[in-house]
Amino acid sequence: MAENPVTHLENSLKKTIDEVDKERLRFIQIDFFKCATKCCENKDLDFQERQSCNQKCGEVFDKASAYVEQEVGNFQNRLKRCFMDCHDMANDQAGNKGDNTTLTQKFLKDCGGKCVNKYLDLLPTLKKRMLENLSK
Repeated sequence: MAENPVTHLENSLKKTIDEVDKERLRFIQIDFFKCATKCCENKDLDFQERQSCNQKCGEVFDKASAYVEQEVGNFQNRLKRCFMDCHDMANDQAGNKGDNTTLTQKFLKDCGGKCVNKYLDLLPTLKKRMLENLSK
């Protein structure tokens, strides 16, 4: 049985996030742990200085994670708006044609499919942008 188009998009987005994680985020996190280890190994630092050192080490990773979450959130919001536009257009058509449910459902399916395809096509660009920004 063929995969549901929305499920396919969700799985493709998850795959994209996993690839960004494996290609960039994990290395940023490794650097964080190495830095934090140095803070802990430095016997000259008192408790407060060590805490501050650890916190500073985590800033880059926290910023990178927040960036990925923001990009994914923006992607999902844009997709949601596309589906909402389909719904609005279907309602407009239904109002003009006397509320034909079969035609409305077909329109929603076709329009929603276009949204899915459009956003599937945008995933490589999303991934490239995130990888480029995380390399800075």
